[in-house]
Amino acid sequence: MAGRISEYFKIRKQEKEEFIAFLEDVKHKISVAGQEYQELFRNPASYVDVQKTAAWKSKFSRLHDEASSYLKDGMIEKKKLPRRYEEPFSAINTMYANIDRRRTAHNRKVHSGGKAAAEEAFRRAVSGRTPAEYQIEAILSENQNLLISGAPSTGKSAALKAKAEYLKSRGLREGNELVFLRGGDLRGFASFARDVLAQCGMSPASPEQEAPCEEGLPEMLRVFLAEKQSEPSYRSRLIDYYLKFHVAGHTAFEFEDYGEYQKYIALYPPVSLKGERLNSYEELDIANFLYALGIEYEYHAPFPEEVILQGERTRYKPDFTLKDYKVCINVYEIDEEGNAAGNGALSFSDKETLSKQLQERLEEIQEIHEEAEIPLIECFSREKHSGNLLPRLQAGLSACGVAFDIKSDDVLLDAILALDPAFIDVLAESIRRSTETILSLNMTEETVLTLSRTKSKTSAPLYKRHERLLSLILPFYNYYIARMPSDDYRIIARAANVLSDYKAMLGYRYVFVDDLENINACEARLIIALSQNCGCAVTAAGCDWCSAIGWHGADPLYLQDFGRFFPGFEEIECTRVWNLSKGFFGKIQELALDGNGYAGYSPVCSNSDEDKSTVKKIEALWLHYDSEADVQEKFTALLESLPEDWSVLVACRYDRDVLQFSGPAARRQSTDCIPIFQARDKYDAVVWVNTKYTDFGFPDERICLNDLSTLLLRRPDASQYTAERNLLCRAMSLAKSRFILLCDSNNASAYVGELGLSER
Repeated sequence: MAGRISEYFKIRKQEKEEFIAFLEDVKHKISVAGQEYQELFRNPASYVDVQKTAAWKSKFSRLHDEASSYLKDGMIEKKKLPRRYEEPFSAINTMYANIDRRRTAHNRKVHSGGKAAAEEAFRRAVSGRTPAEYQIEAILSENQNLLISGAPSTGKSAALKAKAEYLKSRGLREGNELVFLRGGDLRGFASFARDVLAQCGMSPASPEQEAPCEEGLPEMLRVFLAEKQSEPSYRSRLIDYYLKFHVAGHTAFEFEDYGEYQKYIALYPPVSLKGERLNSYEELDIANFLYALGIEYEYHAPFPEEVILQGERTRYKPDFTLKDYKVCINVYEIDEEGNAAGNGALSFSDKETLSKQLQERLEEIQEIHEEAEIPLIECFSREKHSGNLLPRLQAGLSACGVAFDIKSDDVLLDAILALDPAFIDVLAESIRRSTETILSLNMTEETVLTLSRTKSKTSAPLYKRHERLLSLILPFYNYYIARMPSDDYRIIARAANVLSDYKAMLGYRYVFVDDLENINACEARLIIALSQNCGCAVTAAGCDWCSAIGWHGADPLYLQDFGRFFPGFEEIECTRVWNLSKGFFGKIQELALDGNGYAGYSPVCSNSDEDKSTVKKIEALWLHYDSEADVQEKFTALLESLPEDWSVLVACRYDRDVLQFSGPAARRQSTDCIPIFQARDKYDAVVWVNTKYTDFGFPDERICLNDLSTLLLRRPDASQYTAERNLLCRAMSLAKSRFILLCDSNNASAYVGELGLSER
């Protein structure tokens, strides 16, 4: 027994000695961590890079966790840990918690010595303005990778330009050591890519490639669509896309209440190929189907016999009447669960009573038709949801002996273009943006199709829409590739590929990228490859509120996930709005943050909405877009009403807009009529002319659903209108004094209410 007790105490003594040795080892490592911590900040004149502090935290993270666990468990208070270890264990916690604050304080002192030089560089880059503290911090930051972010008009670009000036004043040469690029400037990136290829001893094009075709993508697309409209297979796909998707809308059951649905119908009215304004998109599907089958019908024609339904005051009118066959068609807003819509609200409550009333009404209508010996085909919203509306209708028509005189594709396409002359232009916009995105991603046709099938469920409406769109887009993509063997996208992609495998280091030390929110995939790959090749610092500025998503393949992902592509970065947020009024900025902020997950910048906007010369305001100008004379007259009068010394931007969404409004704009001095994508400078007044490009108010839902960024880009946006909202934000951010929204008198833009303008 005594021997066992002795052995027990020997084991306990050995364990205690081993534990003390472990604690001493931890204490020594903490001492080493402290020495390296002090070494980071030893030189008061040396900037401490965020990557250095991050490396220190990574190196000693396990040590910090071990020390923290003993302190948190209260082992000193429980007398299980000698008190002499309390101070060093607490020290590692303190260093870990304070290292970032100490780096900021240390760098602020370093900056104070260079503040005068930074201010001078800022004055050279941006004349007549004193820099803010965050701009000085950005200029003097020596971090390897730096992101300057913030809301519009907070001085991001100014800080970027001033930093470049500051570095040039220290002997760096632009072009050889320092390069300045801009997101959205595809030609500028391509020019830089050619320089990179030349330095790597390569030509811009592969040897097997021919000389680039001189036709631009927009002109080539125009020629392509003009040719394809006469090709039977492509023309058939155009018609199918128009009838099934382009004019397809929502049912009442896709809204929270019936009032919202009614607003939707008012904003996006369903209009048949015969030109009738209908009550629902279920009716639109039926009307266009009957027209395509060559079946004559009357919409809401009085029933042949004078019948008044119970509770009604006027004569019963079926939705559709086929007079040649004495057949009627009614559409009922009833979903899969028997819920009905109508009477001002979706009727999901008191379902039992409502179902009984609805059933009695349907039976009454059925009895009327039976007595009159006029067949009735009943259609329901649930059938549109399931995709069975038209097949069931066709079966019903056949059962009633209705003969089909199917219209030719030529007749249908003529009817479509007569009703909606802008259809091809709207589709061309989608084809162009999608093609640019595919080119920027350097995808093949097979990759795009595979992506479509793997990212979507085959039963989903958007999948079917994407498949039909791709059947119209990919033929043009192949047409373009065959005729344009080398273009800016592929030159940039080639430079990125060559640089990724190039062993020798190029001489670039700094790369500046403005408007980072508009960078595309191939441009991003080139910058990443360059930073990996020569270790150059990447300094970028941007705001995802104004991203022109899809323009040349622009993707805000590279701004939103900057650290993923350029690790160890430092972000400096610009926190003061400069030359933008409170009213303008407030509306921009509301528009940008409505329905998406973009950065919630909240800078201080101390600017007044009024000054001695003019009142800063947002207003609407109402035009009859159907009358070219009215548009030209009122638009010309608008330009003449602005002060002569004002600069004016007529911001356009489409090339067609530029053609329509460039005439009056050209007659006024200091007036630019250009696509919003090309606008850079501030103007006294900005006119946004894109509120009526098609039959619908801007933004047109059809254009938004045609945007394949949800399929092709890496991070789809939460709101389908995000891309269009961004363009409106961009246009408004360029206005100094007045922002004018052109509105169609017959169909107002959805933005009229959001901007607080009076509706007409």
